[in-house]
Amino acid sequence: MIMVIPLLPAHQIEEEFIEAKRYASMHNVNMLRLFNDYEQYWLQSVGVEVLSVYKKKFRTNNNVESFHNKLRQMFQTSSKYLGIFRKYMQTY
Repeated sequence: MIMVIPLLPAHQIEEEFIEAKRYASMHNVNMLRLFNDYEQYWLQSVGVEVLSVYKKKFRTNNNVESFHNKLRQMFQTSSKYLGIFRKYMQTY
């Protein structure tokens, strides 16, 4: 649940974080350490404005992940074409 929090607008992040903590508590899921670390680092140190990637063109700080996502979009339906592309790239 907290993995999707950065996809929210900044003004909704703290409220949804509290909701995630409430949900875990209601279902007897002990994630206290994770919630404390998340709150101290991401919400307090980094801040919700930086954490939020809502409507941002690039929603990752991992360039390789971004590249892989673009490749996956290019070759949406057929792994055959991805194999051809891979062989082409290996020869050059």
